[in-house]
Amino acid sequence: MPAEMNLEHIEIPPNNALSELDKAYVFLNYPSFTTPPPNKQWTIEHALDVAGVKDKSREKILSEFKEKDWKGVRTEFALWSLNQKAAAIARRIGVKRAAAAAAATATAAATPTVVPATVDAPAVAASAA
Repeated sequence: MPAEMNLEHIEIPPNNALSELDKAYVFLNYPSFTTPPPNKQWTIEHALDVAGVKDKSREKILSEFKEKDWKGVRTEFALWSLNQKAAAIARRIGVKRAAAAAAATATAAATPTVVPATVDAPAVAASAA
């Protein structure tokens, strides 16, 4: 993709080779219950391992797969993917907030504190009289 076609203005060279993660996402988004995968390595468990799906999400996806419910597999995988993205965004925001707080603290520490002079109220009242 030419640089002028994306917001980051970076050149993205063509890539015709699928990564292991690409293959896992394809397997999980288009599960087949009737045709065995061309490579026996590609089981539902292997796809989940490659994608990094763990715990309850993994259990839910495996359950949907055992029921031969491709919509359920796809839905649970999409929910897991969205949660992963949301967690990454939250971490990035947390880092930015921590950096902003540190910068504010550093600025406050470098700024001299001005203490206002105290006014002696009885002396002011006497001089006004």
